[in-house]
Amino acid sequence: MTNQCQGDANKMIGILKKLGNTVICLVFTLTIEVQAEPSIQKRSEIEGDIRVLLVAQNEAQLSSQMNGRITQFNVDEGDLFKKGEILLAFDCKEQQANLQMSEAELTIAKKTYQAQLKLSKMSAASELDVAIAAAEVEKAKATNDLNQVVVQRCVVEAPYDGWVVKRLANPYENVAFGAPLLTIIDNSPLQLDLFVPSHWLSWLNVGHGFSLKIDETGKHYSALVQTIGAKVDSASQTVAVKASLTGKQKELLAGMSGTANF
Repeated sequence: MTNQCQGDANKMIGILKKLGNTVICLVFTLTIEVQAEPSIQKRSEIEGDIRVLLVAQNEAQLSSQMNGRITQFNVDEGDLFKKGEILLAFDCKEQQANLQMSEAELTIAKKTYQAQLKLSKMSAASELDVAIAAAEVEKAKATNDLNQVVVQRCVVEAPYDGWVVKRLANPYENVAFGAPLLTIIDNSPLQLDLFVPSHWLSWLNVGHGFSLKIDETGKHYSALVQTIGAKVDSASQTVAVKASLTGKQKELLAGMSGTANF
């Protein structure tokens, strides 16, 4: 073999070594990608199955605390209200009259007690007379307190800022104690309820962020895991998770649903 042939052979060997290294790198890269692909596919499949329900933190059915006739309804379905606002009122002329009478009886009882004390100091009244007068004051005060409670029930005040979901009675209707009057809801802030596979407990933590798409709006939102259930449902092998939205979204309402992507 000539020197020139020997040089050409060495060059070919060098080129083949470089090509070999490149092929090895490509095969290694493809191997990593092929190995990673199943986990990505698996996560995507799981993400698509997680449904989310928007739930109000406060929802209540307000019932009548007395027997009476409704004289005033200040809200209707869909109306917004503020905490402390009077939602409806009853005809309470009789209850208010009873309160006025008990206030007068309390005043009389107090004056009688003071008079008995003065008489007692002048030895004109016995200790028993003073004790009876003091008891009459306590009795009148208890009656007056009871009547005040009854009159307070003549109006139904909003326990928090919210919306009227449904009106269950109408003005001028006579309702009994315990009769449902209104269903109300507090849409701010909304809570997210979802169930995730129990094997996610190996990596899912409180504060974990995720995105979700709400079906009704077609928009994407961000949320954070707030609590993770303390028990796994043995039948479905899922665990309950509660989450909260980041930021305020006025267009969202309780009852909407969507899909979470972790």
